[in-house]
Amino acid sequence: TWGDELENTTVRAVLIDPSAMRTKMRAEAMPGEDPATLPDPSEIGPLVVSLAQADLAVPVETVSFSAWKAGQGAASH
Repeated sequence: TWGDELENTTVRAVLIDPSAMRTKMRAEAMPGEDPATLPDPSEIGPLVVSLAQADLAVPVETVSFSAWKAGQGAASH
């Protein structure tokens, strides 16, 4: 919706939901969870940079972090 509202502007909206990540806050909220089973937040950095590049077109489909990480999906544009 936000992207649709901004389509006639120079502002680009990219929303990122990385799912569960290995953070201190997650460990405190889920004390029984094995943090080794979760990706480190630094792993999503390259995807964030890719999606934030000014020279890329607006993504037109959902980019799954887990698929992107596995090399199955690139930042779509």
